[in-house]
Amino acid sequence: MRAVRSDKSIIKGLQREHDRLIEMGREVEAELRRVVDVNKRLEAANAAKDAAL
Repeated sequence: MRAVRSDKSIIKGLQREHDRLIEMGREVEAELRRVVDVNKRLEAANAAKDAAL
């Protein structure tokens, strides 16, 4: 027979999952910022190269 989880146990599990997803979102956001920064630097380097030609 399956054990019945209490409401507190279910809520605690959902809170942990919520916290995990929030942290994942922060990590994705930080990585996106790094990618955007690299892209801006590449665009600037390409513009400088084109201006030199």
